[in-house]
Amino acid sequence: MYRLIRSLTFIIFILFSTNSFSYDSNPKIFIEELVGDAIKTLSDKDITKADKSKKIANIALENVDIEAISMYTLGSIRKTLDQDTLKKYKELFKKYFLKSLTSRFTDYSNNKFEVISADKKSKTTTIVTS
Repeated sequence: MYRLIRSLTFIIFILFSTNSFSYDSNPKIFIEELVGDAIKTLSDKDITKADKSKKIANIALENVDIEAISMYTLGSIRKTLDQDTLKKYKELFKKYFLKSLTSRFTDYSNNKFEVISADKKSKTTTIVTS
């Protein structure tokens, strides 16, 4: 369970994109709202696993810069690839990222968290889970 929360924390908090207009720009409030929405979705027993996966994927698409992550994972090799290969890689990475994210959370059970610090400059966040 702790590993699941750490994965969610890493993906959402450190690598988030600021393009979402529905969440606060204050890092602590942003994280609390974002994770709160994710936990609410994952904890709802009335939603099917498929619907949970779709909702978590939408949260990730709206708040995580998946393209930047894909380029980061390529490292310096991205400079040697042609545009068609990069485009195909970005598409495949996006599918992989979303599938990996949603498959990790389908059996999630309710958990509580608290944001104890959020540093906007370094884009780091410290949370405590219970």
